[in-house]
Amino acid sequence: MSNGEHADEKDRQQAEVFDALGHPTRIVILKALSEGPAGFAELKKKTGIESSGHLLHHLNKLNGLVKTDEYGKYCLSDQGKDALLSVQTVEKVADLKANRKAANYIEHAETILKAITALFAVLLVISSSTAFYQLKDTGLFEQTIFLGVGFFVCFGGYLRIQAEFVSKVRASDK
Repeated sequence: MSNGEHADEKDRQQAEVFDALGHPTRIVILKALSEGPAGFAELKKKTGIESSGHLLHHLNKLNGLVKTDEYGKYCLSDQGKDALLSVQTVEKVADLKANRKAANYIEHAETILKAITALFAVLLVISSSTAFYQLKDTGLFEQTIFLGVGFFVCFGGYLRIQAEFVSKVRASDK
């Protein structure tokens, strides 16, 4: 076999592996067999495939990745183990990207919450000061104090709610 023919054969084999991995049911079959050899009925039950014809079709597509052992049970070939490892690597990378995206979203949300909190604090101080000076001149000093305390109690409640929200989001992210 010449180098060109050898390269073509290798490319064909790689294309067959990608074709075999191109259906989610086949990946489920590989994962089920990674737990150990299984007979046809057991594999059918593990994978949740109801039709024997469908299972047989997918097993035929997994030719080279799945073999039968000396007891007639289906198991992963070495190439099948490598293919499953590739699938698991791709899944882990996708999970990492999703986690990174969620972390960026949480960080962005925290920044917005901090900005809203700062704005709320500034508005609270301005409105409290304005109310204090307006009511001081009218002789309603006690009501002014009561109003100021009420504003700060509300602000403290807001900060507590925000802190609980952030801690819940961080806990669910883990």
